[in-house]
Amino acid sequence: MAATLPAQKDHMGRNGRFEPQTSPHQAAETSCKRGIYRARLAMSIVWLYAPQLLPVRAANLLHGLGYVEETKIYFDFRLKVGSLTTDKPKRRPRVPSVPPRTGTWRDKVHPFFIKSAEMSKRIVILARSDSLADRQEIARLNKDVMPEIMREAELLYDEQQAAGRIRHLGFLKALGIDQLPPGTELPDGEFIYRFLCWFRFGKNAEQLTALYEAGDLKAVKQMHKLRLEYDMWKLGKVDPNKLKFKTDLDHFVLLNGGLDLGLEDLNPDQLAECFDELCPCGRVHEPENLKKLRRRIVKMFPPKP
Repeated sequence: MAATLPAQKDHMGRNGRFEPQTSPHQAAETSCKRGIYRARLAMSIVWLYAPQLLPVRAANLLHGLGYVEETKIYFDFRLKVGSLTTDKPKRRPRVPSVPPRTGTWRDKVHPFFIKSAEMSKRIVILARSDSLADRQEIARLNKDVMPEIMREAELLYDEQQAAGRIRHLGFLKALGIDQLPPGTELPDGEFIYRFLCWFRFGKNAEQLTALYEAGDLKAVKQMHKLRLEYDMWKLGKVDPNKLKFKTDLDHFVLLNGGLDLGLEDLNPDQLAECFDELCPCGRVHEPENLKKLRRRIVKMFPPKP
């Protein structure tokens, strides 16, 4: 006997077509990453290029995760005898493949990078909390620990520079400040302006200005948005720690800070293992994704020969 639909008036739409009701049992898959932007100590530059931005204050460097939410609802229109179902067979969650941890990546990475990245991770995690005690701990680290790390960074910079091993300047190029002499002080306003320009539009301030002056319509719109957001920040109406960008700054900053200190030589599995230990995002990292990100950064910001 052929299956018949239950006579339910609510299931019939205005156009005479069948419109299933939303059921609590309707299968849905939601994937999202949530994050907050927070001020962090000047660690990403301190790792290797501290002299080129000193003395940038701690609140200058912003760091965080993007926020992406995507909801997909699947409707199974297959009929069962005597009833209609919107249930879809559940599938097992996809579990990232995690290779056995060997720790061999530590043999290829400079000890100072590990030390500074571990401190950076600690600070970022503390900054996520609204606890007064955690804020006080950040202030203590800034006062008692950071000066020593800054001194080590300066010594390492001189050593790397003399040996010709400073090749990757991705973060500085993104801000358009890779040509500034060591010891240059970058005011808060200029840092915020350059930071917003790159992470909002993928151009440094000089590039966007050149396109704007050439009459490029897209650049004109972007310049207006940039100036508005910057002015709102100056008026205290925009909190840089709560801004959202497409770029995952945890990965971008950590990878850029370590390319000259050993990350360039790690294979994908070692790179993922390194990020699992040092990245503050708290997620399991896929080797292929990090490999692609490293290749993209190197292509975007070619190293010195």
